[in-house]
Amino acid sequence: MSQAVGPVAIDRVGDRYLFRFTMAGHLSVEQWLTPLRVAMSARTVTKVRKFGLPVATTEGTVRKLPGG
Repeated sequence: MSQAVGPVAIDRVGDRYLFRFTMAGHLSVEQWLTPLRVAMSARTVTKVRKFGLPVATTEGTVRKLPGG
């Protein structure tokens, strides 16, 4: 989201969060963040589209580091 050009829209959908924003180069990003009950972590799925066509997808886990 640090590369967002313009505002970032955040919606809560049930127990998940949807982040939508635009990046340079006509890229639109949709990121779902699902909190997990284990070790203060969340699952993330991000999809990037250019002119409506998918160009990238990523999945991962975000964790809080101890002492952080």
